[in-house]
Order: sequence, then C-alpha cells, then structure tokens
Amino acid sequence: MTHIVAFHAQQSVEKAFKAVIEEQELDVHKIHNLVTLHTKIEQWLPTNIDLNLLRTLDSLYIESRYPGELGLLPNGRPTAADARHFNAFAEKILALIKTVLTG
Repeated sequence: MTHIVAFHAQQSVEKAFKAVIEEQELDVHKIHNLVTLHTKIEQWLPTNIDLNLLRTLDSLYIESRYPGELGLLPNGRPTAADARHFNAFAEKILALIKTVLTG
C-alpha cells in the first residue's frame, strides 16, 4: 500500500502546481517534473518548498509508467514512514496552493 500512497502524493503535488500554472495563465508544455513545475510558479508561493523531496517524488512518477512498479522508489517500495512523509508533504502543498488560489 505504501507505494500507492507515494504515487498519489506525487500526483497531488503535480496537479496542485498545475492549478497555479492554470490560474496564472502560464504557457507550459506537458511536463510532469515537479522541480520544473515548481520553478515556473515559485514566485507565487509564499514559502520555500523542499526541493529534495520534490526530486524524490519525481522519481516516483518515472517508475509509475510501469504498472508493476507503481509508486516505487529507485531502491524499491517506500516504507510506511516514507508514505506518511510523502502524504504529509502533499497535504502541505495542497493547503499552500489553496491559500495561493483563494487569496
């Protein structure tokens, strides 16, 4: 189950960042890289985001293209602690983006 939590955490952060891109009417090609997306919107974010954690979540997307490896980290299945950490991070990003979009 931890790999599914990790995968959905990546997807949540990606979609939250894309919501800001849409709101700001930015022209961004189809990309999924969280660090790149973050770079496009960081001027609208009121706080610093953990880029190392974004890179870790990025590694989940790359692996997720293969159903048998859904949400796996490069070294295998995330631990329960990893899954909790990713989930908390995604919740933090979603709350942050909500404040950005609602003013």
